[in-house]
Amino acid sequence: MSDDIGANTHDHTMTNDTTYSWQDWLEQGNASAALRTYLERGGGSMETENGLRDLVSMQRALRGKQWQRAKDELSGGSEDVPNKDTLTLTALVDRISLKQGVEALEASNELLEQRKPNDALVQLESIDLPLLMAEVDTQRGTALIFQNQLDDAKRAFEQALERDPNHYRALTNLGNVALEQNKIDDAISYYQAALRINENFSNAHHNLGVAYRRNGEIGKS
Repeated sequence: MSDDIGANTHDHTMTNDTTYSWQDWLEQGNASAALRTYLERGGGSMETENGLRDLVSMQRALRGKQWQRAKDELSGGSEDVPNKDTLTLTALVDRISLKQGVEALEASNELLEQRKPNDALVQLESIDLPLLMAEVDTQRGTALIFQNQLDDAKRAFEQALERDPNHYRALTNLGNVALEQNKIDDAISYYQAALRINENFSNAHHNLGVAYRRNGEIGKS
């Protein structure tokens, strides 16, 4: 999917609240909804629009674990013109802190790849920026899978999707939990949803094939 601002695989409960501002969406950590709301209400500042697009691109990079690209998206930016009626983007977003948070996420991901879930969970506790929390929840869920805490892992992935409805790795991991719990139909639905967002995500393709085999659908597998 090329443009997140039109994607709503899992709508947040406040999506239909027309009183919700782009600033509110940013404070919830959903850059795509913030940009969509900003544009729907007329925009007005190219600096703000470009800054929101940078944040959308950053979150897209985080879903793919493209750490350097995520940091690169935070390298630009300029001060937008203050508006007496609204908080400006630069008042809401600290790019330096976001970069540091992305670096911490990269470090926690490396710990997960080394199968050190306890250390990863400690690292993740240091990150509390709303725009990064969907990735925090996704990595936390992965650590909990390693610890065989499947119900807690499922809740973490669900929370990630509340923050970022397009987080296809969180969806795929929900499928993995369902597969571990022998809920094959649920697993297939999660993998299919992940692939509707990113049709090239190889993990979802592979695990969908596994789920089909377990369901006796060898041809689809």
